Amino acid sequence: MKIHVILKLARQVEGEIFLLHAVKAGTDKDALHKYLREMNVPATEEIDGIGCIIELGLLEDIEVDLE
Repeated sequence: MKIHVILKLARQVEGEIFLLHAVKAGTDKDALHKYLREMNVPATEEIDGIGCIIELGLLEDIEVDLE
């Protein structure tokens, strides 16, 4: 079975810290693309007092073994 995962990457504005968060996963790629387009995510965000630039992405076709 293949799944797809929406990821949120927060990159520190001035530094080398990267934070990665899985936002949503599923088997319907088109539904996740639609969800991603409709998300209202700010370009910057403060996480634990760290100013970050936010980027979203979709990892597609991840093979999952259900044995």
